[in-house]
Amino acid sequence: MPVLRSIALSILAIVLTIGAPRAAEPAYSSIVIEAESGQVLSATNENETRYPASLTKMMTLYLVFESLRAGRLTLDQTLPVSSHAASRPPSRLGLKPGQRLRVKDAILALTVKSANDAAVVLAEAVAGTETAFARKMTAKARELGMSRTVFRNASGLPDHGQVSTARDMARLSQALIADFPDRYHFFSARSFSWGGRTYRTHNHLLNDYGGVDGIKTGYIRASGFNVATSAMRGGRRLIAVVMGGKTAASRDRQMAHLLDTAFDRGIAVASRTRPDRRPVLPVASAADTPWRYAASSTSTDHAAVATRSTPVLTPASAGSTATAMPAALGGDRSWAIQVGVFSNPSSAESVARKAAMLLDGLPEAVTVGVTTKARPGAGPLYRARIMGVSRELALDACKQLVRRQMECWPVAAAEPAA
Repeated sequence: MPVLRSIALSILAIVLTIGAPRAAEPAYSSIVIEAESGQVLSATNENETRYPASLTKMMTLYLVFESLRAGRLTLDQTLPVSSHAASRPPSRLGLKPGQRLRVKDAILALTVKSANDAAVVLAEAVAGTETAFARKMTAKARELGMSRTVFRNASGLPDHGQVSTARDMARLSQALIADFPDRYHFFSARSFSWGGRTYRTHNHLLNDYGGVDGIKTGYIRASGFNVATSAMRGGRRLIAVVMGGKTAASRDRQMAHLLDTAFDRGIAVASRTRPDRRPVLPVASAADTPWRYAASSTSTDHAAVATRSTPVLTPASAGSTATAMPAALGGDRSWAIQVGVFSNPSSAESVARKAAMLLDGLPEAVTVGVTTKARPGAGPLYRARIMGVSRELALDACKQLVRRQMECWPVAAAEPAA
């Protein structure tokens, strides 16, 4: 009898195994768009709902950046860690209740480490509770045109009610780049140090694919491996999203394939001449090496321009009605308005353009550009500047930009800032 019972149980186990439904593999979707126009270059299941996983943190940071711009938060402000925040499961920093975390460190913890506990610290600082913050996230999604997205938490931890689409995540990536060019550099960070440890980015595309400068990876079992990516080549920026990858490596290979196809076939639309944007011209000086984009099928190089480019200075138009910047271009024009220092030139370019658009009464004769500072033993730094202005104009411009939550400082040509 024991033998017969053992055989019967074995047969039953086999039947149950065969009959049991297999866990469904996460469904795949993707999209590639041209960043400036939003034109869709390729798409697969782009409107099908998926679990966003840690791509959710992009919206968390969008709302944090809004709070920074409004002055409700500052980068050096320290925030309290609640019991709820400290209880979040990995990935995490390992925060303890009652501890305090600086806003800047919390931002980097999200972009580099994808720390769930830090996400809740930021959410509670902005909205009081994570639940209230999630409601703000969904409301902002609707405002940005993300019609199929619902957020339930700040981190992307599993929740059946938290869904999005590849198209919506591409739209969010596009909004982050366009609306916060002065903060986008956080998504380019490859590492950050906190609590005596150095954390390396989960986004290996930053190192492995030429031209990628952000934005975010994500994974939970139900979603598979997700990534939203932005890349620049030949002055063109593409945004791509892959959701439902089987492994991190296969997801990254698929992303590289999508970007290669869009770049190499010339599908991407070249940057358009916009009447509301001043041309970005590289300017050389004794201390600066200008850059340009050199298109390549495998990487983006920032090569020195052989000849110096000197801005042609002309009087401001007589019909100008701007009154915020009364300083004229006449006289000393050896100063620059510096609005940021970045590890990649595309971020510097975006911020320089953004600053020029925000300034009232900026004479057309100035030059908006990016200059490079070499660093022995390290990668170069890219400085976003508005050049060819007087000291008075530079000081006045910085007052305007600081009021708009942008970094700014006047720079004398003879003393280029680091």
